[in-house]
Amino acid sequence: MKGLLFFAGLMTLQLVCRYTVRDIGFVSLVDAEWVVEATGPVDSQVELRALEALLKDANVTARVQPSNDLATRWALVSKDGLRLDLGQSTGESQDDGPARVRSLSGVLDSPLRANLSANMLDAFATVVLVAGTDPEGVRHAEEQIDSAIELLREIEPNLPRPLAGEVAVQILPASERETERVALWSAGLLDLDPEQSALIMFYGRMKRVGEPLVGERLVTAEILSALALIGESCECDTDRDWAAEPRLPHRFDAEQHDLAATVLGFDPASPYVLAEVTRILSRGSAERTGTRAVADLGEVLFGYREGGLAGIDRPPVPEETHAEVKGIDSTGGGTGDWGFPDQSDPVQDVGQDEDDSDPFTFAMAPWALLIFIVACIVVAALIVLLGRRS
Repeated sequence: MKGLLFFAGLMTLQLVCRYTVRDIGFVSLVDAEWVVEATGPVDSQVELRALEALLKDANVTARVQPSNDLATRWALVSKDGLRLDLGQSTGESQDDGPARVRSLSGVLDSPLRANLSANMLDAFATVVLVAGTDPEGVRHAEEQIDSAIELLREIEPNLPRPLAGEVAVQILPASERETERVALWSAGLLDLDPEQSALIMFYGRMKRVGEPLVGERLVTAEILSALALIGESCECDTDRDWAAEPRLPHRFDAEQHDLAATVLGFDPASPYVLAEVTRILSRGSAERTGTRAVADLGEVLFGYREGGLAGIDRPPVPEETHAEVKGIDSTGGGTGDWGFPDQSDPVQDVGQDEDDSDPFTFAMAPWALLIFIVACIVVAALIVLLGRRS
């Protein structure tokens, strides 16, 4: 009985899914995205229990590898097998407790992640500027950020779905890079040149959207493209590479989960939500690979014509970016989603007679609505029938 009701509920969710990419940023399909590994002359069970206590409520799991080394070493390991050394014991004491706590103190907690955690439910997205020692580079990055946010606000009134919150901007001074060593490594920026500035954008539960923007890629077009992706419907015909980007190592306890469910209007840990998100992500995109990037603003920004937004006459993207990355092929989300025209469809000129629209499209709309209504009635009838029989 419960299984049939679950199936019926799942059918309904497939028909009415209205999640955005930002919404899915709060849904976790895996318990752990990182591993803290301990190697050395340790008791496996004792060390494992100690690590699990320090990593409680985190998206980080523990692993112990006993060895004949004189000292115990701890490292943070990514799903790709990359390692970040966290520290080691002196090897002179049987109790590694103080050394363990000291080495793991910055794995889950830091000022940057504290701010991201505090603002995750209020902000639509957070743009983190990792400032370099070159003042001109910092000034340029700030101008590009301001321009992108201004353009996003300019087009927001024309969007079918308002953005959920403001775009927050957080600046990490060059002097604080060592404090954020784990966060920067997790985002792929530990080896960033001290003079260079870089940009990372986060949404949901500290989930990164795309690769960090550095050098010639730190431009308005790239920033605006990433922010637009965060607001798109999950059912849009976009690639699913954004789903593979890892979250920063962080804690997310039961109290935070309950608050998120209240603010979002859905439980991100619900079996129904997890099943729907799994279905969405499994669709994939065979024809598009790589991180979504800007190839042409006129194509990527929801079908707007190039030059249609004040402040950007030409897409400020270097030629090598055009050659190496693929833009989004379509942002058409269908009824109830963002619903912008696909790239394959020409944008209608101003003043064009609306009667020139494809009559087949208008003829199909009532049929699609009728099919949706019939499906809902069938699901409701099935639930009522099964309830009476039970």
